[in-house]
Amino acid sequence: MEAIVDQPPPAVPSDKFSPELCSFISSCLQKDPSDRSSAKELMEHPFVNKYNDNSTEVNLASYFTEVGSPLATLENLTGTFSV
Repeated sequence: MEAIVDQPPPAVPSDKFSPELCSFISSCLQKDPSDRSSAKELMEHPFVNKYNDNSTEVNLASYFTEVGSPLATLENLTGTFSV
């Protein structure tokens, strides 16, 4: 608790991650709520929209209904995992 209160917010290593991700994480981890981005602002952040083009559409709902749950697949492989 002391580190949370007394230390600066954590940050991702800027030499390992894109500037967009670093900025997004920083926006999320501001201690003072008035400094923190709103959900609407986060959804408009360049990191969220970086690959938001209409040329490649991903439908996660159909992926999970057509392929099945990853946990169910794990169960099939091991025979011991139950969901």
